This record gives sequence, structure tokens and C-alpha cells, in this order.
Amino acid sequence: MQGISPRLVSFLLKAVALGSVLLAFYLLYYLVFPAVKEITRFLVPVLSPFVLALILAALMDPVVNFFQVRAHMSRSLAVMTTLTIMMGAAATVLVLLISRLVVELVRISNLLPSSVQGISNYAWNIFNRAKEFYFTIDIPPRAMESLQELLQKMGVWLTDLTTSSLTKILEIVVFLPGVLLTLVFALMATYFFSRDKESLKRTVYGLLPNFWQERIDRIGGELGAAMVGFIRAQVVLMFITMLEALVGLFILRVEYAVTMAIVVGLVDALPVLGPGAVLGPWAVWELLNGNIRMAVALIILWTIISVVRQVLQPKVVGDIVGLHPLEALISIFAGLKIFGVIGVVVGPVLVVVIKAWWRAGMLPWPQNRG
Repeated sequence: MQGISPRLVSFLLKAVALGSVLLAFYLLYYLVFPAVKEITRFLVPVLSPFVLALILAALMDPVVNFFQVRAHMSRSLAVMTTLTIMMGAAATVLVLLISRLVVELVRISNLLPSSVQGISNYAWNIFNRAKEFYFTIDIPPRAMESLQELLQKMGVWLTDLTTSSLTKILEIVVFLPGVLLTLVFALMATYFFSRDKESLKRTVYGLLPNFWQERIDRIGGELGAAMVGFIRAQVVLMFITMLEALVGLFILRVEYAVTMAIVVGLVDALPVLGPGAVLGPWAVWELLNGNIRMAVALIILWTIISVVRQVLQPKVVGDIVGLHPLEALISIFAGLKIFGVIGVVVGPVLVVVIKAWWRAGMLPWPQNRG
């Protein structure tokens, strides 16, 4: 051992440390994260109503406290009043949106016959021009065979698209009762979570050592504030998208601009979808209808909305939730790569959870005491 150089020992120690870090990252990426993903996929349907209830109870807690203190209501009455107001407001907004959508859909349905006729005439003109072109030149047989194969593939693609669309519609119809059942259980659980907040808190704390109680309380406070901030950030981004869509559609002089802007904003709030789920098919429809200028304008609007959201999302999420814009950007990108599209939401949430645990001293990591 005396002949071993200190530099060699230092190099070996650094190499072992680096290898350990790389091994840890490898295990996290290929073993831990897939396992967490599978466990989450199993637990989310089971726990979703109760997680939703916890979020709703946390969001409505300031209003419940206000009714308790200012209106001198009991906790039960304050919770029931808040839930009634919240459900009434949600129902009112839904009724207004649905009624407006029905009016716009009726207008669209009145336009469909003329639009379909226009598309038919457009396709017929293309066919006649192609036929004239065919008789003026000598097309090789091989080229005609390739054209026929292409047309057959297009027919198969359209058939598959129709079948998959019908399947998706059936899946949504089958999925709706489950959503309603989840909402019913979530509302019931919200009432009990909010009404019995203090007793539930004492019960949970009674199961923990004193050492953990203060830290769990700090974690709960920070997580609650961060989650509320994250929801606020998503609402802000949704309204920005609605405003962009509204301005763009007004410039394009779309008759049902308000309704379509609301739909684009709501769809954009869903991680799996986005504005392209509305503007993309719409642009294709306009293109098939021969309105190329409108189709290009919709694609430009789609691009602007997507770029603005990608630029603003790290900044808005970072400012409201309390993450540095770089932290928010890294968490969004990492979540997207690990968890897929839903990772846009999961990534920042996990970073908020980890930071809350770190600030509470639950993670063995050096903290800045200065």
C-alpha cells in the first residue's frame, strides 16, 4: 500500500463516486421511474376522488373560515354553504357555456350542407381536371398502378380513421358514468375533509412522533400553498390562451369567436390535448372547403398560441408556485420525457414536493443557513 500514489487513490475515489452517481441515475431512470409510473397508473383511478377532494377542501378552506368567523356559522353549515355556492357557480358557468355552444353548433350545422356541397364541387373539379390531364399525356402503366395503390391506401386509412373515431366516441360515452361517480364521491369526501379538518389532523398527528409533527405541518403548509399556486398558474395560462384565440378569431372575423376561444382555452388546459386538437381539424376542414387563406391563418394562430404558452409556462409556473424559471423549465422537460404528456403537470409538482421536504429538513441535503 505504501507504493500507491495519493493522486491515484484520489483518482480512484473520484472514479468510484462518479460511477456511483451514474449508476444511481441509471437505476432511477430505468427501474425506479418506470416502477413509480406503473404504481401511479394503478393508484390514480382508486385515489383520484379523494385527492380531488383534498384539493377542493384546501381551495375552499379560506371561504369556509370566512363564513365561520364573519357569519358566525358552524363548521358544518359553513362547509355546506361554500359547497353549495361552488357547485352553483360551476353549474351556472356550465349552463351558460353549453347554451352558447348549442347556439353556435346550430349555426355550424346550418352551414354544413353548403360546406359539404362546396367540398363536393371542389373535389369534382379536381377530378375533371385530372381526367383532362390524363387524356392529354401518356401516363406509364407503372405510374397508374402506383396511383391506384395510393388511392387504395387512402381508402384503408379513411376506414381506419372512421373506425378509431367511433371507438373513441364509445370509450368517452362509457367513461362518462365513471367520471360522474368520481365527482359524486369527491364532493362527499370534500365535505367530510373540510368539516372534520381539525379532528383528522389531530388523528394523523397522533400517529406520528413529536419529531415528525412539526415537519409534516411545514410540509403540508408549503405543499398546500404550492398546489394552490400551481392551479392558479394553469388558470392564468388558460385565460391567456383564451384571450389569444379570441383576438385571433376576431381578426379573422369568425362568427362564433367567443365560443371557439373558450373551447380552445379549455382544451389547452388539458395536458394530453392542446389548441391543436381544435385548430388542427378546423384548418383541415377549411382547406378541404377550398378556403386556403383561412386554413393558413388558423395554423399560424395555432403556432402563436403554442409558442406563447411554451415561453410563458416556465415563467408563470415559477413565479406563482415559487420555482425559479430554470427549475420550472427543467421540471417540465424532465416530466415530459419520463411521464409523457402528463409529465408537463407531474414534473413541477414533484419538484415542489421535493423542495417542501428539503425545506422541512426531511431530506439529507445541506441547506443554506445564511
